[in-house]
Amino acid sequence: MNDQVEYLYYRQLFDIFKAYTTPKLTRVLDAQGIKYMLDAKGKPFTTRSAIDGALGTEDAAPPTAPAEPVPAEASLG
Repeated sequence: MNDQVEYLYYRQLFDIFKAYTTPKLTRVLDAQGIKYMLDAKGKPFTTRSAIDGALGTEDAAPPTAPAEPVPAEASLG
């Protein structure tokens, strides 16, 4: 079993979020609810799973089947 964590550093995050300054990138991460850490120089980095978790909730599909059957109308005219 291979449970390695993929870290994304600020240069990769710049490209992903199209935010090319550190203050702007941190605002985007905060606005998206993505948890991140800062390195010794104050540059943000995070994990791939943190991004997938935060952005994946927006793409959640609604349930495909209703809880109860919907009755069909006998006549349309």
